[in-house]
Amino acid sequence: MRDTPLDWLLGTTRQWVHAYLKAHLGDDYRTIIKAAHGRLPGRVTLTTAMLGHYDTVAKMGINQYNEMQKKVRKVSGFGYLFELDHIIEQRFIRRLREWTEAVPEYLAFQAFLVPKNAGVAAEMIRIDPASHVIRYVHRAKTDIMRTLIPHGSEHLFNVQQIADATLFTLKSLDAHTYMRTIDVLKEDFRFLAGALGQEMPRLRQWDELTEALFTAANGWPQVK
Repeated sequence: MRDTPLDWLLGTTRQWVHAYLKAHLGDDYRTIIKAAHGRLPGRVTLTTAMLGHYDTVAKMGINQYNEMQKKVRKVSGFGYLFELDHIIEQRFIRRLREWTEAVPEYLAFQAFLVPKNAGVAAEMIRIDPASHVIRYVHRAKTDIMRTLIPHGSEHLFNVQQIADATLFTLKSLDAHTYMRTIDVLKEDFRFLAGALGQEMPRLRQWDELTEALFTAANGWPQVK
């Protein structure tokens, strides 16, 4: 049986399609399209089995997106409650068309499994307070990063500043409690530096990542 146009739209890996839909509908465009066509199921209930699966995948720590995705897809409904969050935000590479066409978006940068929102996180604690420690929800990380590097101003920041903002945000979310070493992100930042035609940034240690980095006195772009 042939896929319908909607199936094709939701399943295609063509980067220009992803870019167009995200520009007009936002990062969660698949959910918006499914809802408009009655494709979303009823309310998905978090179960102890789902919570156990979350623990298993979360204990993988920061890992390659495609490897994490294989695990996430094993439980029906899981994707409505949890999501894979790219550690380095995709927006920094998405504007470089020659790179996004050469490298599938899902392969670019490592990811971490997080609850979709604070409501899911609260439900996790209610069901099992002993569950794997919840690190953060995607929106929390996005909000901190957006304050440091506003959407639409990415071109004003070099790869060192992107690295500083990303690692400072992770530190704000207690990343040092689950990232054994910052070096796990070296290859991702090397990839980004190559795409931007810049030198590999220095990945500062946790104690160096302070608010003082993000001031005009230290050359931080002041975006208003």
